[in-house]
Amino acid sequence: MFDLINTDHLWISWAISSAALGFTFGFAIRRNSLRQGVFSKHDMIRFNVVQAAVNIAIFGLIAPTLDVLFYQSSTTIVFTQGWIASILNLLTVAIFGTISLKAYATYKLKQNKQ
Repeated sequence: MFDLINTDHLWISWAISSAALGFTFGFAIRRNSLRQGVFSKHDMIRFNVVQAAVNIAIFGLIAPTLDVLFYQSSTTIVFTQGWIASILNLLTVAIFGTISLKAYATYKLKQNKQ
């Protein structure tokens, strides 16, 4: 959305990549356990391994490749941008995503006990 608001141009390659990232995150989370208030260390590790691999694959490889195919962008620039984005996104999701999922599990656990 930032691209569309500030440049009047949506980079469809990054929009597709973001959608794919969110879609795969849904598979990385054990929803039934989370709804019961359980987000164990095993769940945290599983989530973070999956999200790290997917972030690297999507924003380090797929999004830059789509930029080259769709927009004939400079390979060096888009792959550098993609790797920086994938690492920053990986770290952000590892920290804030894990904290959020743990908080949600704790909330659901309290809610289920009532």
